[in-house]
Amino acid sequence: MARYYMKDNMLVHISYSGPYLTRIKYPQTLEVLCKIHYGESKNHAEGKLLAHKAFNAGYFWHIMRQDSMEYVQRCDRCQCYKLIS
Repeated sequence: MARYYMKDNMLVHISYSGPYLTRIKYPQTLEVLCKIHYGESKNHAEGKLLAHKAFNAGYFWHIMRQDSMEYVQRCDRCQCYKLIS
């Protein structure tokens, strides 16, 4: 069975857990991480949680956990308040 298919000119990943995930590449990954990290509540989600939230929002890329951890490490507020996991 194919693990990917095209929908609206986007590559969609079929995960084992069920949801269809839109596969994105840089710089879209930064946009997604920024929107989730700063979010409406400005809660500054930590690295692992940030990757989990991106996954639950329907996004996928192969190094999403690594990118999420690096993104949080560059956040001054997270560094100041030790919000890094």
